[in-house]
Amino acid sequence: MNIFKKRPKDVTMLSAAQKKLLAVAPNTSLEDLEKLVKDPNPDVRVRVARRPGISPETLEELAKKNKDYPKVLAAVAGNSNTPPETLEELAKHPDPDVLAAVARNSNTPPGTLDELAKKNKDHPQVLVAVAFNSNTLPGTLEELAKHPNPVVRASVAENLNAPEETLETLAGDKDNDVSQTAINTMRVVRFWRNVRAAHTNIDKN
Repeated sequence: MNIFKKRPKDVTMLSAAQKKLLAVAPNTSLEDLEKLVKDPNPDVRVRVARRPGISPETLEELAKKNKDYPKVLAAVAGNSNTPPETLEELAKHPDPDVLAAVARNSNTPPGTLDELAKKNKDHPQVLVAVAFNSNTLPGTLEELAKHPNPVVRASVAENLNAPEETLETLAGDKDNDVSQTAINTMRVVRFWRNVRAAHTNIDKN
């Protein structure tokens, strides 16, 4: 369905509100998107960056040309199509919202997540995102489990890839939310370990 009854052929002639709608509309043409990527209104570019099907090349272009617009960069960093190389570059940005979005992305390499954890000890929102990410290295999770902020520790405790020793330590944490989360995670980990072991035994027989 066309979201406009009548619209000018040139997308640049649309109002800001219309451009925002066009940026998220599922049937928007590549030609129109190419123009919206360069729109002077950053809110329009944010909506383009959030599109589920936007190409990695377009996201890379948005990252390169919006270094002074953290909202756009955070949207790029949060898109599942953003390639690892672009995320590595965005991880060098000073804005914590951008860094947190990078840390949440499943395409972010483990080494980049480790660097984010080391360089953002005073930004809990970044550390929480690193702690939740399934790509985060066991050693990084071990270090985050020692952080004074209980929300960071609880995030580690919720990660199914956290080392068992780390989870056991967190199960004895003085913060009740941290300890209960770690206990619950250990139960889940052990349940699936037993399921896999049972399947292995069946396959052998």
